[in-house]
Amino acid sequence: MEAQAATHSHIASRCPSTHRSSWSCSVVTPVLTGTTRVRGHCARARHCATKTLQRLAVNPQPRRYSPRPLPAYRYTPGSSDPHPVRHPTGHSYNREVRSERLDPSRWRECETYLYAIDLFNEAYWWESHEALEALWKGSGPQSPVGRFLQGLIQLAAACLKRRAGSAAPAARLLERGSPLVLAAGDGFLGVDTSRLVSDVGRYIGSAGTQPPWIRLGDR
Repeated sequence: MEAQAATHSHIASRCPSTHRSSWSCSVVTPVLTGTTRVRGHCARARHCATKTLQRLAVNPQPRRYSPRPLPAYRYTPGSSDPHPVRHPTGHSYNREVRSERLDPSRWRECETYLYAIDLFNEAYWWESHEALEALWKGSGPQSPVGRFLQGLIQLAAACLKRRAGSAAPAARLLERGSPLVLAAGDGFLGVDTSRLVSDVGRYIGSAGTQPPWIRLGDR
């Protein structure tokens, strides 16, 4: 596994505290990879800073595995963004997605699989779901590869539900997808399965704001 280098940034957040003059209570928040510390003059300021971090938290430069460009936006069902494939202005309108078999011994050469991982890592969970589904259909839903991909699809859907604010459906999808991913064993299709399930679980449970990130081995 690649070591994830810590990065530092500072987010200035202001809080219109009721016991101070308007916008006078400021905090500076150092953001560390995997660790978040919030300092401030009052509890409300710390709360505002935490909410700001939750909105802005993204993976610190996840490694790309595919040269394909990322879509113009991350689609979330129920949002104001156009449906990617049904709406004329959707980012994948009229783009045909064909079923494709994924050979587990040659996953490093499967462009669709590598792109699906990139999409997952960049929080394009709806789009990752679509790419993985094409491989799931082509590989056979009941094959070892198909069942593993089904688990990945459900984990992506769980993250998508969490982003949409649907906690209970997110937890159910996590519960369904985790056994399918774990059953494949660590290293299957390059994925550290136990780490992935743990990271998604933390994200769904809001114990941390960092979205999960799949690190492919031997790439």
